[in-house]
Amino acid sequence: MHPLSLFGSTNLVLLFHTVPSSHWFRNTLRTIKHLYRFISAEDIESYYYTSKNFNNCCHICFDDGTRSVYEHAFPVLQEMNIPATLFVSPKVISEESNYWFQELKYIRNHLSDNVVKEMICETLNCKYEYIKKYRVLSLFKCMKLKDILQVIAAIKEKYGITIDKKYNLTKDQLLELNNSNLITIGAHTMNHPILHNETEDDAEKEIRESIQKLSNMLNKDINYFSYPNGIVGLDYGVREQSVLQKNKNKLAFSTNNDFFNKKINPLNIPRSGFSGLKIENTAYIFGKLFMIPMWNTILDIRVLGKTERRERKEIKNLSIFNKYP
Repeated sequence: MHPLSLFGSTNLVLLFHTVPSSHWFRNTLRTIKHLYRFISAEDIESYYYTSKNFNNCCHICFDDGTRSVYEHAFPVLQEMNIPATLFVSPKVISEESNYWFQELKYIRNHLSDNVVKEMICETLNCKYEYIKKYRVLSLFKCMKLKDILQVIAAIKEKYGITIDKKYNLTKDQLLELNNSNLITIGAHTMNHPILHNETEDDAEKEIRESIQKLSNMLNKDINYFSYPNGIVGLDYGVREQSVLQKNKNKLAFSTNNDFFNKKINPLNIPRSGFSGLKIENTAYIFGKLFMIPMWNTILDIRVLGKTERRERKEIKNLSIFNKYP
């Protein structure tokens, strides 16, 4: 019997972003394999749209498409013959550009957060007193994409910052992954906006164009999608799910920690994140797997209520970026 069988379904999707090393990734997958059988995205599609059933299964996926997926994860997946799904922005891949949050991280490594907040106020005409207590990333996740890009461009111009580093896969690398018959490619919008912040037309365009352009790039249908940031009710909702239905999308994935079962909408499949978990300790990895059903509660307690969700809701309720001197 599976140790977590009291929760009913123990089917799981695990999400990675940056993979620190092949050694770490191999150790993580070997640990997971003690509890789960690995499955593909196509298996999950069959689970929802046919009579196929399974339990104690795990699907591996990646968001964004950093080069570490190609350099560190892909060789291990080949070695262990484990299928996975990679969600990318076709614009970022084709232009060999960076996502806005990658550029923001680079900026924050060179400038203080107070400087970044001052530039937010200067660019968007809001008062510093309204935003000073909030974390920078929470503030950016409450902005429209056009405002995010405007603030980043203003910071780079004022402080003479040039970001030459390329963090993400090349088109050739993406094609190699796609042709491996092991990696399924899914869409992740064009520019990685927080869809809920955007107008209905802009959100629809981000989803539709990412599916169409990725389909053209790979010469195949794109049936799977991952919501940027991915918190249901905060980053996306029914509006985005309707767009995916119109585009004949089969599966879409969130970042809500939970198991999946047939009662869950296939356009709202939860995933448990392993991003940033660089501890090469089997006991720690087992612990994280066992805590998945309670992970959000544990995080709330650990950070004494200062969760990103609560902070962003407060920022939105205050309508900070609509306030002017």
